[in-house]
Amino acid sequence: MATSLNTDPFAALDGVHDDAFGEAAVLTPQQREQYTANAGDGDRPAVSVRGVFSAGPARDDIRGRSSGGAFGGTTRIATTRAGFWLPQANAAALGYEILKGDKLALTARPGVPVYVVTEVQITDLGDVNLKLVREGAE
Repeated sequence: MATSLNTDPFAALDGVHDDAFGEAAVLTPQQREQYTANAGDGDRPAVSVRGVFSAGPARDDIRGRSSGGAFGGTTRIATTRAGFWLPQANAAALGYEILKGDKLALTARPGVPVYVVTEVQITDLGDVNLKLVREGAE
């Protein structure tokens, strides 16, 4: 029995993972022109998406002066790293590319937190990982 080399053995698991851990969000593309803060993109409409949100503790170091291989005066800052994973099928259904600066609102969460996309990573399987920062977080 011949098998196709183009068959993705993990594609079926994407739907199961999305059903178990996925949540609804609204992706609102933003214009990328200078002096257009918080302006929606007329060429890329806002859409409802489903993906897996994750946020967890992280630590960033701000390094002071360096002397040889050592850094004196290192300051550690506790932060949260947030991301949103879209399976390939969900990302392809958008019909456009997600860009840095686009906004993602988690509609099922209290207060509907809004995040801004700071980085878009596309895996070799076509899944999309969005790195996020909370908009207006203090």
